[in-house]
Amino acid sequence: MSAAWHRVQKSTRASSAGLAPLFLWYKAEKTAQEMTDVEKNDLVTELDVTYGEDVPWYGFERISPPTTPEIKSKRQSVYITFRRGVKRTSLYIMSANPYLNGPLGPPRAPPLHFSKDGKFRILQVADLHFSVSRGECRDTIISPCEASDNLTSTLLAKVLDAERPDLVVFTGDQLNGQGTSWDAKSVLAKFAKVVTQRKIPWAAVFGNHDEEDGDAKRDQVRYMQGLPYSLVQAGPTDIHGVGNYILKVKSADA
Repeated sequence: MSAAWHRVQKSTRASSAGLAPLFLWYKAEKTAQEMTDVEKNDLVTELDVTYGEDVPWYGFERISPPTTPEIKSKRQSVYITFRRGVKRTSLYIMSANPYLNGPLGPPRAPPLHFSKDGKFRILQVADLHFSVSRGECRDTIISPCEASDNLTSTLLAKVLDAERPDLVVFTGDQLNGQGTSWDAKSVLAKFAKVVTQRKIPWAAVFGNHDEEDGDAKRDQVRYMQGLPYSLVQAGPTDIHGVGNYILKVKSADA
């Protein structure tokens, strides 16, 4: 029996941690076979939890207000997020990576090609140091500066619009580490958003801070592969490290 999300409600009972637990309320309706395509597309079929005030994971919607509000410098807001729609098996990418699965998955990057005049422009972006929160400003003359992640995204967007690269390569320390990027998925949801919004192919490798807060690099690869226009690969297993891979840029002449 299919189930439609109805509401999330706090229990009046306190948990052992002193916080009220959350309960998921749902109602049983028709089976998937009995539903129209419109009804299937309206079903909530996936739930997730994200942290911070930025974008939820690709394809998910956020339920507001947050289940736990943000307290500056103490904790990030906590949101229940959801994705709608029953996936048709015939259109499903049956991948070992669950973040690629879905109705043809996220938009994929086209093959990389030189232009007819033999040019291919790559923008390298290093050391973004994004956090689960909006981040703290360092080494800047901009004042006031209370949300470094937002400022970084704005700067990157201006550079993308000025340079119009064919490929963006993030060369490590997308995550700040240092106890601030403890939920890698919430950070990875936002670090490349200005690139994916412009439908630019992109790739990423790792730095020393990316794995500092606990999420393994191979898990981060799986996350990034589930984002639009990603060309991220884990690389060969017989080479030490994660993220050693080659992207071929083909001639303009087929």
